[in-house]
Amino acid sequence: MTYITYIKQDRCKNAKEYPINEEFACLAERLSDLLNNDGSHELRAAQTQLTLLEIILYMHRLGSFKVAETAMVTDLGRLRPAFEFIYRSSEQIGPEDAARLCKLSLSRFSQLFVKATGLSFSKFSLRYRLSRVAQELKNNTNSLDALADEWGFSDKSHLVHRFKECYNVTPSMYRNHHQPQ
Repeated sequence: MTYITYIKQDRCKNAKEYPINEEFACLAERLSDLLNNDGSHELRAAQTQLTLLEIILYMHRLGSFKVAETAMVTDLGRLRPAFEFIYRSSEQIGPEDAARLCKLSLSRFSQLFVKATGLSFSKFSLRYRLSRVAQELKNNTNSLDALADEWGFSDKSHLVHRFKECYNVTPSMYRNHHQPQ
């Protein structure tokens, strides 16, 4: 099993080793891919931010990562049900339902979400789903129809339109570019 060493309070004698499970390894690999990606700076920055938020939430959930209580951390904690829904489900969810999951009014939820991520909930959710489609385009040969269905797009045409809008290439071109030589 792979382990990561977490040093608490900068003292090596307090270092602990935590097993890295498949979920964390996947997040770390995605972050590495993003940092080595030649895509647009804006998109790469947004995807990196998404992945880092996932890592923070993952480590916080394990209890292996304690963060000082700040307004930002408190806000992330209040938004956690929405993040977890996005990360664990390929279904599309609207801001109203996400606000309800977080037990917040729509206006308060929207305000906190933009403050925490810099993006509206809808844009964050769309970019996340598109990043997962991009990951799947690299790793498997599922049809665009299947990917559109799996990731909550109304049809293949909708997926292609949104993907091209975000990545400046069609999903097929993206897949061809990222296929192993």
